[in-house]
Amino acid sequence: MMAEFLMKGWNVAIPEVDIGDDIFVVKDDEGTLRKVQVKTSRGKATKKGYTAQFSASEFNLANIGPVVGHYVFIVRLDDDIWSKPVIIKQDVLNQMYEDGEVGSLTGKTIVFSFKYTQNGDKVICLKKDLSAFINDYVDFPQLVH
Repeated sequence: MMAEFLMKGWNVAIPEVDIGDDIFVVKDDEGTLRKVQVKTSRGKATKKGYTAQFSASEFNLANIGPVVGHYVFIVRLDDDIWSKPVIIKQDVLNQMYEDGEVGSLTGKTIVFSFKYTQNGDKVICLKKDLSAFINDYVDFPQLVH
């Protein structure tokens, strides 16, 4: 996942202390900072594709700060095969959760159950189609140095 951001010209930093953010990416020329929470899961094959479950802290999802946060959901299908990432802004994901469109609460943890088509070009969580967020690097444009 970090390689994707590096190939787009963004610098990547992993926090020394785990406070919930997996990585930070920085656009050096402007100092633009993005927080990225990477969620991974092992895919389970189905007749029509595969499924995966992800979990996130309800507190962390709702804790929207001044730095734009993004959630990246990616599935490991085999030892060296990964799905295309689903990239969703934190405030958008939180609103979908609050509206009851995605996720289910278990204790203080939100569980997101994704269903993917065989080729991974369509993904559904509950009844919400998240396909528009597949490979959605709109907030991470290619940088030219």
